[in-house]
Amino acid sequence: MFLAARAVYGPGGLRDPRVRVLTLLPGMVRLRSGISVVPYDDKGGPLPSISTVLLAVSGSGPLCVSLRARDTAQAMSQENVELARRGFEAWEQGDLETHLSLIHEDVTCRQVGQIDAETYHGLEGYIEFASQWLEPYEELEFRPSEFMDAGDKVVVEVPQEGRLVGSDQPITGTFWFVITARDGKMAHLEIYNERDPALEAAGLRE
Repeated sequence: MFLAARAVYGPGGLRDPRVRVLTLLPGMVRLRSGISVVPYDDKGGPLPSISTVLLAVSGSGPLCVSLRARDTAQAMSQENVELARRGFEAWEQGDLETHLSLIHEDVTCRQVGQIDAETYHGLEGYIEFASQWLEPYEELEFRPSEFMDAGDKVVVEVPQEGRLVGSDQPITGTFWFVITARDGKMAHLEIYNERDPALEAAGLRE
């Protein structure tokens, strides 16, 4: 009789109550038959720290190992990019209801590099943070130009152009938003004045 079981591979190893597995080093699984399996992706590299592994086992040991981590991680990363893209689109269209529906109720946000920079919490904090950003301007437009996938984070390069209250002179600048997704919503937002620190915060620079 065959048992198809799902297990989660993470820093602590592989565990699933339906499969008799002894946890060894990260990335190595040993069934009670004594056969060990080290999961690798299709390019010969070790799987990421959180991945899905499907095991088909019988009483005598593993019959097959099917790895689905790569596709799952890529799909989730793409969903996060689309989440960020939809958030900016709703903002630019003035659709505040849709925009706020994409923000996690426990969101935190801050502008990095400011003296005594405050961290804002929750939806009310997010609205206060956005209001303070907009306050000096008569007009302000965000023009996101690049969305960079960083797993559970997305880095967005955002040129902006606006006009201060009482002025006819346009003001331009570029900021980098590091957005962390959780539960399908934007849960943490950091705004950087420079590209390299933003990429480093997202794990895109060594």
